[in-house]
Amino acid sequence: KQWYQRRVRGKETSSANIVKNCVSLLRNMFQDVPEPEDFWVTNWSRDRYSKMSYSYMSLSSSGKDYDHMAAEVEDKVFFAGEATNRRFPQTATGAYLSGIREACKIVERGYSVPEI
Repeated sequence: KQWYQRRVRGKETSSANIVKNCVSLLRNMFQDVPEPEDFWVTNWSRDRYSKMSYSYMSLSSSGKDYDHMAAEVEDKVFFAGEATNRRFPQTATGAYLSGIREACKIVERGYSVPEI
């Protein structure tokens, strides 16, 4: 818990440092990871309008939209979160299960996962 508060929620952690740490992790898992051209880091704990936000699908949406959000990019970038789980959207269960789903994909593809 202390690591999380200090490194993620702590005020001393800048957006640039968060991106630097993410790129470092990606470089440990994949070859030839370029520097980001641009980035945007959200900080829900400081955003007065977020307040426990979760995904929202409009009436014209379908389960395919969740699948689209979950689609990996070039078999290298994987997405998890409640917005990617069509069976349990908008729930902690959906977020958790999507993380397990993506971790399995990473392991099945033979990528090494760094120790944290």
